[in-house]
Amino acid sequence: MRKMLTNNIGLKIASVIASIFLWMVIVNVDDPVISRSYTGIQVEVINEDAVTGENKTYEIVDGSDTISVVVSAKRSVIENMSRDYIRATADLKQLSFMNTVPIELKSIRYSDQIESIVSRTTNVQVEIEDRKDKQIKVKVNTVGNVTDGYVVGDIKPNVNVVTVSGPESVIEKVSEATVTVSLDGMNETFTNSSKVQLWGSDYELIEDDMVKISKEEITTEVQILETKEVPINATYIGVPAQGYSATGTVICEPSSVVVAGLGDVFNNLSAITIPDKDNIIDDATGNVTVELNIRKYLPASIRLADDDYKGDVIVTTVVEAHDTVSIFLPYENITVENVPEGYTAKVLHDAAVMEVEVSGLADDLASLTEWVPIATIDAKEMVPDTDDEIEDGKLYVGVNNADLSVVLPEGVQVFGNATVKVVIAPDTEDESNE
Repeated sequence: MRKMLTNNIGLKIASVIASIFLWMVIVNVDDPVISRSYTGIQVEVINEDAVTGENKTYEIVDGSDTISVVVSAKRSVIENMSRDYIRATADLKQLSFMNTVPIELKSIRYSDQIESIVSRTTNVQVEIEDRKDKQIKVKVNTVGNVTDGYVVGDIKPNVNVVTVSGPESVIEKVSEATVTVSLDGMNETFTNSSKVQLWGSDYELIEDDMVKISKEEITTEVQILETKEVPINATYIGVPAQGYSATGTVICEPSSVVVAGLGDVFNNLSAITIPDKDNIIDDATGNVTVELNIRKYLPASIRLADDDYKGDVIVTTVVEAHDTVSIFLPYENITVENVPEGYTAKVLHDAAVMEVEVSGLADDLASLTEWVPIATIDAKEMVPDTDDEIEDGKLYVGVNNADLSVVLPEGVQVFGNATVKVVIAPDTEDESNE
């Protein structure tokens, strides 16, 4: 047996090799038909206006627009075949009453050499709905923070309202349209282009290929403002009740605010002043407090930096009761003015000084320590010490009552009335000269 296997071994090996070569020749000459599968083929929907032209929308359901395809062709064709050559289309003009559309398959190359192109999925399933349009106001959301010392000013999108269109069931859910702008590290005005996102009432993001937005991206200008802290000052007008004075102290709470702005107006702003017309202290018998809003006193181009601060300011003007003290006025420091020619006037007194009661705030009264008081009498204002009337232009010869006008430091005034008696007599020297 062994001898039979090894007998003519060379001839036998040559025969095997020849047989294999012959088989390969036959295979290559015959080029048999084989099949190959291609997955992930996207079905292209055509003639959409057959549905959309009737103010309706469609949506592919169940992922039926992504299919697998089996191509049968000769080996030489299959070896050169690519999934990119396969085209799958669904013509909406062929929409059935069951809302299905047949899928047509073809290859853009070797189409005349392909035996068949088939798919287990033969139809695209669509859902038809009425089309709805809705206008939505665009809201700009910001994330991140600007550089320290700056705040965000006006935010102006180039489009304030967008129109969304699509299936009624989806559009009814849309409650908000937003764009998002990052502020990180910004210290000057800038523009940003952002994609519009749609949101439902439960803050869920709405993404649907059948929903169209009139403006997919929106450009937003974001103003960045400088900030600085400035003091608040206040003035006042009015006269407190008798016996009271304003100390000059006006307390503002808060005493300063942080403002934001740009340009010369901002750079030149060193304080905010509340005008006196808004702080009146007439007839006050104690501190006067008013509540104002600082926003009304800001220049048009300036704003408060803190959005949470509403601008309320409490202004308190300090008003205190007077103290009363006595001063001593030398009679020799009293002068009678406007005495007509031909008369003399003499202040009656039986002492060197007269006591005058004055009032004022403690700080103002302290200035009397170094003060030498003087007083004047206007002869025209004197009244006789009797019930007799005086002719116009003449003085009553005799004793007259006179009011003193005492010269006092600022803030100090005579308490009550200071009066003296003045004797008016003919000027005998003038008569002798005549």
